[in-house]
Amino acid sequence: MKIKIVLLMLSLLLMTSGFSSLASATGTQQTVQGMQGTTPPTGTVITGTSFPGTPASNTIDGNLLSYWSPGNSDGILELTFPSPVSLSGVQIAAFASPSSDENFTLYGLKQGEWTQINTTVSRHVEWNSSFQPTILEPIAVSPDSYDGIRVEVATNSGSWASISEITLTTAEICNDMNGFKFPTGTTISGVSYSSHTSNLALDCDLTTYWNSGTNTGQVELLFPYPISMNAIQIAAHAYPKETVKYKIYGLKQGVWLQISSAIILAALQDNTTNPTQVKPISVNQDEYSGIRIQENGSISWSAINEITYYPNYKNGDAFVNIIPQMSSDTLPNGRVETSSALSQSYLGYQAFNQVNDLYGWVATTKQNEWISYQFSNPKVINGYSIGPVNDSVGPARSPKNWEFQAFDGSSWITLDSKQNITDWQPGQPKYFTLTNTEYYNKYRVLINGNNGDTYLSIGEIQMSESQARPSYNSPLNLIAKQNGQNASLSWATAVNATGYNVYLNGVKVNNTPISGNSSNFTGLINGVTYTLGVSAVFPNLESAVTVIKHTQTGPSQSIVPKMQSNTSPEGLVEYSSIVNSYTNGYYAFDQVDNDYGWAPNGTSNQWLSYQPTTPKTITKYTIRTINHTDGPKRAPKDWILEGFNGTTWVTLDTRNGVSDWVQNETKLFTISTPSSYSKYRLYVLSNNGNLYLHVGELELIE
Repeated sequence: MKIKIVLLMLSLLLMTSGFSSLASATGTQQTVQGMQGTTPPTGTVITGTSFPGTPASNTIDGNLLSYWSPGNSDGILELTFPSPVSLSGVQIAAFASPSSDENFTLYGLKQGEWTQINTTVSRHVEWNSSFQPTILEPIAVSPDSYDGIRVEVATNSGSWASISEITLTTAEICNDMNGFKFPTGTTISGVSYSSHTSNLALDCDLTTYWNSGTNTGQVELLFPYPISMNAIQIAAHAYPKETVKYKIYGLKQGVWLQISSAIILAALQDNTTNPTQVKPISVNQDEYSGIRIQENGSISWSAINEITYYPNYKNGDAFVNIIPQMSSDTLPNGRVETSSALSQSYLGYQAFNQVNDLYGWVATTKQNEWISYQFSNPKVINGYSIGPVNDSVGPARSPKNWEFQAFDGSSWITLDSKQNITDWQPGQPKYFTLTNTEYYNKYRVLINGNNGDTYLSIGEIQMSESQARPSYNSPLNLIAKQNGQNASLSWATAVNATGYNVYLNGVKVNNTPISGNSSNFTGLINGVTYTLGVSAVFPNLESAVTVIKHTQTGPSQSIVPKMQSNTSPEGLVEYSSIVNSYTNGYYAFDQVDNDYGWAPNGTSNQWLSYQPTTPKTITKYTIRTINHTDGPKRAPKDWILEGFNGTTWVTLDTRNGVSDWVQNETKLFTISTPSSYSKYRLYVLSNNGNLYLHVGELELIE
């Protein structure tokens, strides 16, 4: 593959030598055909490890047919500007052979420090036989003035990283609003009243407005390319004046997802040409192809004067909540723990469910109570927010004195301490900053008093991660492929990782970290479902393991043929008992994955055996659950696998407490000291709680 790529690069060098630039000059910067923005200013210094003949300077020459490549699957470019440049986005033209999904992470240089300025994004780069690059969708960054930018690219295939051109964009700010105007090409729709059409909500004119003609309404914006954002700002009015409700949805991969809190309240005035500018509404930080805004008033008609967005907002700065919307103490990921909870209606996760309601977490006392969140990977938390429940009692139940702490593995470290915080408002969070620069997995709020109510409660807690140093994230985009009795596992590069550890069914298989983005597993058994995993290794720690399920396909490798009865085609099946003829012993050896199998007339001290025509040495065996919802509960929990030496039964393997069964799934077990025996049997001591014991399939493997 690398030889092929080298030849392609050399061919490319010969072809591009005869092409002229596709750029047109505009002062010291240039526009590039088909790309937004302009090239970096004249005098920009660019560096990056390069494959011979593909210097880094090719990415800022305005020519789409010249390239930079580091000579491997990932690389870094650093651009230093002659003077600070104001920008809000970066567009990249890239080339790949073969086609590849590639991750891009951008950093900005300010006062000598590199800070991550975007959420790492994935872009698909196509192979083109004419060596025409793929002009990628623009990448939004935190709008600011920067002394330089760093581009980190990592491919998810055997392709070398290759960038043709980089341009810089600056977003337009609407008059009298701090948010950014949506890009040219954005369309907006919504049921409108008279001449107050939906496009007036995007014209950067606060004196014009969209009106639905009723007290409820919705506008839907579709972007020409995905936009990264974490807040939406709305300028609106209500006649008569009243408090209205907003919900915001984001479009990702064709699906509309709610990305704001359940209900956003905004008190609007009745001046149609001098509207109320609602405080920016936080949404889940991500790239969206569109947004949908739903407005609901009591008596006034829905009316919006203007809509803008923020790529990175936190009361004027950057605050991105990195805790997911929790639906239990452990889902979708991480772990919530508390010192106490008043009842099942006020569990800890409800302070992390991103719902601004009257529930949240309620403790049993008011003193020395705590609530914590544990991340899957260590994070540098540099800000947090606490919000009261959205009810009149919220302020009195909110914390008055507390400490924000991090767990270092042995003790809690206080990062922030607050006293006499009394000016709470229902459902309105307060934001607090930290000077923390260390990575921790677990953080908590330790509360030493509330504001006078009988109960202590917190409506919502959020945490913001430092962008000055990238997170130690787990590898993503795992792909498992079968190759005979082997399987290959590949994954996307984790930024800043020095290597990777690979796991098979929870056990690490490599002695030292591997450097590539793939690994092979050999000698796998057909029909068995394996858990393949990989973690990223960093200088001081290891990330959480990302896993994928993989089932080997192919014919059974058991020494037992496909049995049609207890004696046919060969060998002998015996058992302690059966429920009826449909659960006869040979059904566990018929190589059919259904809801039959062997079921004895009891759930303990039952056995199933097979005698081959000649003695065999078994090194492994498998047990498969039946294809029925009760399969996991009917499966063996405690058992012994035995071999018959002609006189006595010899214990070959003992298992206790095996309860993690899945319907119609095969588990593999290894015999530590195999030897030749004339007969083998599975002696089951107990099952997993059902009225029946059931074994779907039993395989004996040499």
